[in-house]
Amino acid sequence: MTWVRTTIAPPELEAPAERYFVVTSTLPFDMTDDALYPTTLDEFVQVVVEEGAVATHSEHNDLPETTTLNLDMAANNSVCIELGFYPIEDVEHASRTLMGTRVSPWLTQQLVDLADQPFTAKYVALLSLLKANIDHGYTILDIGNCPNVLCTRTRIELLGEAGIDAGGLQREWYTLFTQAVFEPSAGLFVATDSYGYTLNPSSTCRSDLEKFRAVGRLLARSILDEQVLPFHLTVPLFKMILGTPLSMTDMLYMDKQMYTSLKFVQSTLDVDGLCLDFSVAVEGGNVVELVPHGQSIMVTAANQAEYVQRMLQYLLFDRIQLQLQSLLTGLFEVHMMIYRIHILPQHYLIMFDHKELELVLCGVTEIDVADWKQFTVTSSVLRDFEYHSMKMYWFWDILENMASPDRAKILQFATGSTRVPVQGFKGLTGSDGVLCPFSIKAIPYVRGGLPLAHSCFNRIDLPMYPSRELMEHALKQIVAMGPIEFTLK
Repeated sequence: MTWVRTTIAPPELEAPAERYFVVTSTLPFDMTDDALYPTTLDEFVQVVVEEGAVATHSEHNDLPETTTLNLDMAANNSVCIELGFYPIEDVEHASRTLMGTRVSPWLTQQLVDLADQPFTAKYVALLSLLKANIDHGYTILDIGNCPNVLCTRTRIELLGEAGIDAGGLQREWYTLFTQAVFEPSAGLFVATDSYGYTLNPSSTCRSDLEKFRAVGRLLARSILDEQVLPFHLTVPLFKMILGTPLSMTDMLYMDKQMYTSLKFVQSTLDVDGLCLDFSVAVEGGNVVELVPHGQSIMVTAANQAEYVQRMLQYLLFDRIQLQLQSLLTGLFEVHMMIYRIHILPQHYLIMFDHKELELVLCGVTEIDVADWKQFTVTSSVLRDFEYHSMKMYWFWDILENMASPDRAKILQFATGSTRVPVQGFKGLTGSDGVLCPFSIKAIPYVRGGLPLAHSCFNRIDLPMYPSRELMEHALKQIVAMGPIEFTLK
């Protein structure tokens, strides 16, 4: 469905449409789930969560042997995604996932219909599908007798802090973990010209690939937990996660100078004068050949188009192929290998375009103070008394005049996250997934006192400052303090 839209040139364009390419599975099209995943349907299964804690089992036959399902087993049994970069006209079938499995015609039609719906409808459909998928997994594993093992929600405990996770700690954990993943010192992601991040081409050792797989799991888990993360991937990377077409234009998001150079090579009439060959120099003085014996093949008018294609393939895909495969393996991993249940099947995301996928993963970057104010609940004293209601005017006016990064820090202080949920402020929830609107409670002013946050409940206790200047000074102190420890009072 996406391929048809992107490959049709607008009628007002005189020049031919750009050539499109697809990152897709290299496995045969007739590959089945049985061929991809180990068969464990006839085994007697114990689900072990931690040492000494064994879930009840599901007996499918009288086999005496038992199989322990743990993280190591899941890692060994998970399929590894194998990808290739192809011109779109060379790809025969579009109805397949990045893992090589086929999407049925019936499901394909459903996804086509959903793709034409508003984003809100698609997001609700995604959450409904995920919930049904997880509930189905719990049912067939027959773990109803052990709700304390597999049916509990994730709870976060920060070492050295006394906070109890009712939602705020989880949001804070996602924020801190994501920030650590994208730290330059971690070496996993690098910034591009579009201020987005892409996979680091230099991070190819085994430990780095394991980390990329863990990042994929983080992204999948954040979708399941309805958490939004403070990062911004570059457009081509979002497209490759979805398996949607790429073109030369996508190089603009990666490297504007390289895009300009490739466009010149593509259109020049004197390409021989550039003295190019089918190789590219990389860091450390090494040379990567774009084709076998590429250093000995000069670029001429006869192979000019092929050179541009090979360079585009290298820059967008080849140099990050291993990293991308590891990340996607984690993102679409089969978490319950007994019945091959995908907690986040890749085709669940096909209904979204790359901008919508960013919204699902990253939420709303810009904080709309008017939306924040509209969906805020205030204590009665702040509504009923004119003198105190002025404090609320000060509060919103101070936020409105803050720089965006500072406003995000106030949001993190109050909710544990620097990002607004997909649905806006009306979508704020607690740890149980139930709507929990942002609220402000008035408390007595004590000289030198700062606002108190209850991020698990999306609440700020705001001292009744006698002047706007004192309130602004207090909020700026909160911004300057950075992440706040969670401590019981």
